[in-house]
Amino acid sequence: MVFLFNRGKTLICIQNNSNFCICIHDEIVHNFVEIKQNSMETLPQSRDQLLYAEVFISDMPALKDIFLRTQTLKQLNQNFGVPFLLVKKKGEVVAFATLVISEKGEIAFKIYEDRLSDTEKRNFTQRTESYFRKSNTANFRNPEQLKSSILRMVSWLNIG
Repeated sequence: MVFLFNRGKTLICIQNNSNFCICIHDEIVHNFVEIKQNSMETLPQSRDQLLYAEVFISDMPALKDIFLRTQTLKQLNQNFGVPFLLVKKKGEVVAFATLVISEKGEIAFKIYEDRLSDTEKRNFTQRTESYFRKSNTANFRNPEQLKSSILRMVSWLNIG
């Protein structure tokens, strides 16, 4: 039996001979959960093929594409924010959540999506709200830090 800890939640996995296991967390049982070798991240392989994951630098081209396409823009602006969660459907990124500064100057998040059903949107929004509430890093709690991070992120991505 393998015990994994993810954001304060215990994931109990019973591993078989391959890289798959049965995983129990939040009173939901996911069959055939792949465990990534170099991280403690678990990837649920459900019938609808939705995967919720934190954003990595390698995800940026797909996120940039979704943002530019859904906003009908040619280059990023501050509304792109600092992405932190994404959804993959059949291996392709279809939505992401990003930290932004609201009109009131407060830290908020915005979701940009492409091809999610209403139910999938609601589920992703709920996961994002939970993650947003639990995160304590500077970008999630310090508006000045987030403004600086957004400026650097957008400038960097617009170069390439």
